Amino acid sequence: MTSNAKQTAQLPVVNAVAQSDRLLVVYQASNSSTAQTCTISVQNYETKTLISDPANSTAYGVVTQGTVLYSANFIYVCDSPNHLKRVALSSF
Repeated sequence: MTSNAKQTAQLPVVNAVAQSDRLLVVYQASNSSTAQTCTISVQNYETKTLISDPANSTAYGVVTQGTVLYSANFIYVCDSPNHLKRVALSSF
């Protein structure tokens, strides 16, 4: 089997994610000879920048499930049609 392994620095930088894109995460502890992997499939992913924060979870209006929105204060994820959940941003 041919290996297509690449170092992180060799990976291309992308600004958009397509439905067909796949991300493979590999973790190998220093004292282990076995790498742990998982594949993340991207579907219906879209990002939008908000000028202001919506007043409530449905105030944004029409939004597709899987859409990610962000403002200076929050990251929003559409978990079902026209419904958002949010997490606050903070400095660290």
